[in-house]
Amino acid sequence: MKKTILFLFISCLSFSFGQNLKLVDSLQRLLPSVPDTTKLHFLSDMSWELRTENKSKALDLAKQELELAQTLNIPKAIAQGHNDVGIIYFQKGNMAEALSSYMQSLAIREKLNDKNLIASSLNKIALIYHDMGKYSEALEMQLKILNIYQEQNNLKYISYTYNNIGELYNQQNNYDKALEYWDKVIDINLKLGDKYTLGGSYSGRAIIYEKQKKYDLAIESLNKGAQLFLEIRDYDDYSACMNNLGQVYRDLGENKKGLQAYHNALDMSIKYDDAHGQAKYLCNIGLVEIEEGPHISLRLFSNFITY
Repeated sequence: MKKTILFLFISCLSFSFGQNLKLVDSLQRLLPSVPDTTKLHFLSDMSWELRTENKSKALDLAKQELELAQTLNIPKAIAQGHNDVGIIYFQKGNMAEALSSYMQSLAIREKLNDKNLIASSLNKIALIYHDMGKYSEALEMQLKILNIYQEQNNLKYISYTYNNIGELYNQQNNYDKALEYWDKVIDINLKLGDKYTLGGSYSGRAIIYEKQKKYDLAIESLNKGAQLFLEIRDYDDYSACMNNLGQVYRDLGENKKGLQAYHNALDMSIKYDDAHGQAKYLCNIGLVEIEEGPHISLRLFSNFITY
């Protein structure tokens, strides 16, 4: 089944790469003529825009930013420089250097007592620990973040952090604790009306229920999640819920219901031109048809070879 996704991933801007290059070129031309404090912002922005397409250039810009911040002796800017260098190392897959940079940024932000930036650094550190499979360390970071947001009574980010904690417990096969925290996510977002987060929480619960062979509860959770995603027109996650629902029905030996769920996922992927989804859902439909009979349909076979 599809895993729930941690909310701590670094947010991405919605520029195309061509637009990114135009922005970087514009900032590069202005760089020599602006004050040093503005240069810090420009270097940070340019590094961010190039982080996926030109990592070497992005790293060079982030290091220039850090060096300038250190020359100017501006602690907040130095912390941001370490943060930006860490982001690029993370993008390059150099987790040790990324972790070192994030830790240096965190140490400065803690001295400045900037709670929101402390939480940001802890989030990035937690993500590295998560990707390294160090779930206990990641959990420690998330609990520190939770304390910050609880002090601020920031319900939205408390909810996000509960979700992360639930996922980390899930990764450690502590299903009761995972469900406990996802219940908290649901309680908060029923009040906030955040249907996207609610849908993700129901989907996460379904993963655990399937592992526990509590299939009725998994089906109930997936149907709730799918309905919420449909209401907000999140058709990818709706299709993912339907695909997972198909798997649960297959676990129960109810292939006809599983086939219907897969078709629901496929129909939505066709409607919104999701070629990757179509290939995946057609494959699952084919597997069910193979289980149901000795021959896979010619229609399905022709669709498989299209992708």
